[in-house]
Amino acid sequence: FSFVLLLLFVVSCTTTPEASKATVSVVITEGSSDEPTVQSNDANLMSYGTLNGHVFNVWDAEKLEVHISGFSYMVSTGPGESAWATPTKTDKTVDLMTLSSTDITWLNFDVPKGTVIVGIAFQIDEATITVNGQDHPLEIPSGSKIIRAQNLNWEISQESTIELQIDLTRSVVEFLGKYYFIPQFGWHWRG
Repeated sequence: FSFVLLLLFVVSCTTTPEASKATVSVVITEGSSDEPTVQSNDANLMSYGTLNGHVFNVWDAEKLEVHISGFSYMVSTGPGESAWATPTKTDKTVDLMTLSSTDITWLNFDVPKGTVIVGIAFQIDEATITVNGQDHPLEIPSGSKIIRAQNLNWEISQESTIELQIDLTRSVVEFLGKYYFIPQFGWHWRG
């Protein structure tokens, strides 16, 4: 009988693998132009001097579909050290014009509790804008295809959310009949 009690005590004190993990959701929201935004690889409107000043009134568009193909996060592996997690193939197209009325949950992933995320990255492959019922491909400069945020310090202790805020008012440029997508993103952590 005492063996059974000891066994029950040991089993009740053992944590299950599910209890030691936390789910992180990645949500895309529309961010205001007064929020700080980040671009990847020095891609910005000023890099494309002839495009500067030609920001398109994105609210005139019916759709702004963006194909996001991959996501990864960097975790702290020790003081001053980090490593990228295996990239996640996401293969998802989202209509960013719906962000004015709702957030888009893009993906979820599990990490061990106590993990510290120090960076995130995602890849945009292609984009299309619909204006006056006509679809137009959005040119994405190569420096804007991979978006990275580093020097983060997000410790995962419970279910949490990474909020990617895109400033749509500054991310689409029209010049000489062509449309360009130079995404302006900010990030927030909801833990």
